Amino acid sequence: MLPVSVYYEDNGAAITLGKFLKEAIGESGKVVVICIGTDKYICDCLGPLVGSFLVEANIPVQVLGVLENPIHSGNIEVKIKEITNLYKDCKVIAIDGCLGNEKDIGIIKFREGSVNPGSAVSKKHTCIGDFAIEAIIEKKEVSDYLLELPIRLRYIYKIASVIRDAFRYALNDNKQ
Repeated sequence: MLPVSVYYEDNGAAITLGKFLKEAIGESGKVVVICIGTDKYICDCLGPLVGSFLVEANIPVQVLGVLENPIHSGNIEVKIKEITNLYKDCKVIAIDGCLGNEKDIGIIKFREGSVNPGSAVSKKHTCIGDFAIEAIIEKKEVSDYLLELPIRLRYIYKIASVIRDAFRYALNDNKQ
């Protein structure tokens, strides 16, 4: 089944991702989506942007981490404790932007397992998620200057839209 990788600009990227997402969610539909990041820096806003998109699109999942109330480095440990206590019987899908190899920039990866928030900037936080959606937004070599990078909001917006549309496909009777 997993992992799956799609390039955000490929035709059908959301459908491909959505098919695997639908399979991972299963019949119960008991899912909580944790969107990690902050809108303080464009390079770190993928998670809360996706979270806001999911809420605005009325995707039928519990979403935590939106632009107005993000889950970020300063509050993630408290939020992880809350999530593990409140959503014991739910599958947790964690969404985060990350760094990777230059050839993988723009790739959205969906896999079984957790995300390691903050690892791109050498922060140590508790891992979270039964499943992970990670988008490679930049190459690893720039991590020391990540917050200063001229990453375009439209690039992050397009990736977030693909992830939102994958959830639409998976949870709304395959309509886009």
